[in-house]
Amino acid sequence: INIIMYTQHSLEYGSDNNNDNDDDIPITTNGKTNKVWYYIVNIVIFSVIIGILIGFVNIYTSSNNIKQVQMKHKYTNEISVIVSNEYGVQSSVAFPYSWLEGNLFAETYKTNTFTIQSTTDGCTYNWAISGVSSQLNDYYSEGSSDDGVFTFTPTITGEYGISISEYCDNSLTRSYASSVFSKYVRRELSALTDSDREAFLDTFAKLWTIKTPEGQALYGENYKSLWYFAIVHNDASANPVCDEFHTGSGFTINHVLLGSYLEQSMRLINPSVSLHYMEYANYYDSDAYSNQLLESMLDGGAWSEIFTDKWFGSNDPYTGQILDGRWANIDLPYVTDEFIASEGLDPSTPMFSAEAEEWLEMTGGIAHMSSPYGLLRSPWNWSPAPYTLRYNNVNQFNSYEKYLDLQVNVGQYMNYYTGVVCADYKTFMYESVNGKSMYDLLRGMEDDVHGKIHFTTGGSGGTKVVDTAKFIQDKFGLNDLDLVCIAQSSQKYFKTMFEMMPGYDADTYGGPFQLDCTPFPWQNQELVSTAEPGDPDGPTCSLNSYYKESPENLQIFKDNFFIDWIEGVPQYNTVEKVNSLSFDDQVELLDAICGQFQFDGDMGGSGAASDPIFWVVHESVERLMQKI
Repeated sequence: INIIMYTQHSLEYGSDNNNDNDDDIPITTNGKTNKVWYYIVNIVIFSVIIGILIGFVNIYTSSNNIKQVQMKHKYTNEISVIVSNEYGVQSSVAFPYSWLEGNLFAETYKTNTFTIQSTTDGCTYNWAISGVSSQLNDYYSEGSSDDGVFTFTPTITGEYGISISEYCDNSLTRSYASSVFSKYVRRELSALTDSDREAFLDTFAKLWTIKTPEGQALYGENYKSLWYFAIVHNDASANPVCDEFHTGSGFTINHVLLGSYLEQSMRLINPSVSLHYMEYANYYDSDAYSNQLLESMLDGGAWSEIFTDKWFGSNDPYTGQILDGRWANIDLPYVTDEFIASEGLDPSTPMFSAEAEEWLEMTGGIAHMSSPYGLLRSPWNWSPAPYTLRYNNVNQFNSYEKYLDLQVNVGQYMNYYTGVVCADYKTFMYESVNGKSMYDLLRGMEDDVHGKIHFTTGGSGGTKVVDTAKFIQDKFGLNDLDLVCIAQSSQKYFKTMFEMMPGYDADTYGGPFQLDCTPFPWQNQELVSTAEPGDPDGPTCSLNSYYKESPENLQIFKDNFFIDWIEGVPQYNTVEKVNSLSFDDQVELLDAICGQFQFDGDMGGSGAASDPIFWVVHESVERLMQKI
């Protein structure tokens, strides 16, 4: 362009070289030199024109050659590519993310098949894949295919670039270029292939059996066992100062962190796996659940394949023990200084530094929470069982079908223990999402579409609570639905009481600590007694005598115990039945409830992380958050 502009400028003034007005000639003011320049410039112009003409001829000839090749091989003008693996085509249709629009997707650690659409017979396709993301700078791979099909198995996530060139009769006829994004894919459990299911479960289960020191020796210093994460969750959720994981924004954010962190440990064992999710509404909204489990709730989870040895094991509906599969017979650890230190934590320092001083003051110097028997489970769970508890029923309450003809809303009575269904998501969208605040969203994520999964799966049981339930029915005429209401109230009430017992504030609760209990069997990191609640020499609890002194004092206890049941909700029927009893009968009833020692399944408490179900249901929460 500069040459053309320059010669145009020269030609414009060049004819003036014989004039006296030499100042108008920009090339030179010397006539002889000007003629030399004149010839040079014209030679340059002539050369450029000839070169351009030759170029056009070559382009025309090449174009004709390409057109002849194109006519010979008959193909469409543009190359298009699809990528697939054993799960089908991987595209923005399968994964509707904006960054994937117009680009390709190749799953990490999968053999991804690239297929060129509308290939040309007799032509060859040369391809090259190179790294674009900074962690992929050194990656380059290339190859050639006669049928337009080739594979790519990325082992590092990130963005790659792909180029494809079609050669027909040794002539380049078409080309293609695109970004290829590689990521891991978390899938719904039931969608996994057999091989992926086995790889996932085998790797997942190792986190329970390979403790942190052993794992770090095998897989590197970043490895953490399941028990590290279980300590974190137990301390956060049983925190005497503040439940860090189940209030405000803590629920969604912290559980997403835990899942991603645990997934990193899984990939140190097997870099090809992901922490997959259970879309639990599909299960609890199914005919299998409503027709089978609700008619016989003592099936140990047999209504779903998820609760079999193929997945996470069936359970004994009476003892809560997992009976088969990879998680059968796994011991729940005792919370000793040695155990805490082995998982890389400081035995003398609470997990949450901002609350450490107040925490230690409230707990009398105990930095990490445990059950009354010293096990890694809720401080309000008096079960001495050294294994993860999963009952899948409520205190051996067998069926509510026989109550459907009563003038009560059975579904709402049982709502706490019947999982999450599609209708719950609809309520969530209207009450917590559409036009609502971020606070409403985060609260609803836990309360509307998640929390009930924990109580449904964990359930509750124990010999003492079952015996107490029978006594209550026989003595006071309460039915199974009333007992379900009491079970739900017990779960929340005893959590509050035992969690806050070290720093109990009489002014907040209207009187002294509401329970009189024998000392915990776990004393100074030693189990001084293995007797169970209900045994002759086992622990006991009763209603504090202060609340037995008068109806007014007793009402303080009832307000705390039945805090959720206000007039207008079905459970208020149970409250009215209790209130209709004489004062002495109310005292006897509530005293029995205080000493019933209901064992909540671990999914229903701060020790939930010991149950593998915990992890797959929380991945469903993260997926919902991404959707929103």
